[in-house]
Amino acid sequence: MTMEALPLQERIELARSLVNSLYDDFDDTVNAVVADGWPEPMVRAGFAMHRRTWDVDVLVDALDRELSGFGGIDALDAFSSRGAGSNMGTRIIRPARIVHIWPALPGAGLTPVLFGMLLGSKQVVRPSSRGEYFADLLHRKWMALDPERVCLAVELGSPNQSWRTADAVVISGADDTIDAVRDFIGQGNHRARPTVLGYGHRVSFSVIVDDSSQATMEQARATAMDIVMWHQKGCFSSRAVIFCGSKERMIEFSERLGAAIDLCERDLGATTLPPGELARRAQARGLAEFTGGLTGGGIGWVQRTTSPWRGEPTSAHTVTLHHVSNVSQLRHVIEVPARHIQGAALYAPAGPIRRSWCEAIASLGATRICAPGMLQSPPGDWSHDGWPNVLDFVRVCRVDSDYA
Repeated sequence: MTMEALPLQERIELARSLVNSLYDDFDDTVNAVVADGWPEPMVRAGFAMHRRTWDVDVLVDALDRELSGFGGIDALDAFSSRGAGSNMGTRIIRPARIVHIWPALPGAGLTPVLFGMLLGSKQVVRPSSRGEYFADLLHRKWMALDPERVCLAVELGSPNQSWRTADAVVISGADDTIDAVRDFIGQGNHRARPTVLGYGHRVSFSVIVDDSSQATMEQARATAMDIVMWHQKGCFSSRAVIFCGSKERMIEFSERLGAAIDLCERDLGATTLPPGELARRAQARGLAEFTGGLTGGGIGWVQRTTSPWRGEPTSAHTVTLHHVSNVSQLRHVIEVPARHIQGAALYAPAGPIRRSWCEAIASLGATRICAPGMLQSPPGDWSHDGWPNVLDFVRVCRVDSDYA
């Protein structure tokens, strides 16, 4: 039996079992990612956070809601009249084959693969050179669960001709990688075949709205986790902090955050960098110390500045800290194109104040707003980068109501 012939409930159970297997044998999962070059404490903390993202029940509900106007998730297997107003209604045609290109960030491409499992599609994963061990582990776990229906392959090396015949190519990585794959495929435009979905360069930031309580200062620890996790290389990493309050309280928060980054680095085993990055860090820190307003004595630091934030990284685990007096000033501090902004971690008093900040952040281009410390673990039903997760590469067939 092929994957697409599996009943929906069996596909759901297979996806659930695959995710559970990553945690039932957690040491094996950790060891695979450590072999890919990541520090063990960081891997353990990061994958504990990722489990929220890979909640299969949430993914199923998200998929059903996304497809609700076309007969829902049931329409993947037969014509469905749900929401269609006829006896037969609509049929959703799944992509027969999906190619996934993964970035170096551990686990960043797994959610699209889980959606592909729920659709019932055959899939190919092409991991980064820094993700080969984890991709191989995932493949072996799938084989162990159901060796008769292994519909996930792992391919290494350069792009190959088979990518041009896939129904969809999903790329999580650098903009240069996305451009190169589009050039290779040659016809990867929306609604063409294959459809190319590129999740490219994005940046996230944090906002702390002071409520004059100790709780404001306690956000430093959670914010540090958003900064340090996965060496601040992912779209989910905070690269700037905007503080709304008095300048005296901002300076206090800066000191707390600098110390928290240092502590978080030690807790996550993130106290070293490759020689080339260390050299760039030394140069960047020298410039930061010359301009002043620097706190933190570890790998990373906090740099207070009066300049707008334009999204550029300074060094690993490093953020700029910006001061505003009210929500209307936020748009003057963030000078990043809307298409490049991904998420924001917000601490603000509940009620009208928080709602006003959410509106301001959304207007800048953010597609997700969460609490500090949660940037690295988006829920499974988040619309990735603000777009549908599967609608771009399924095909819908409708039976006219006057015919049915």
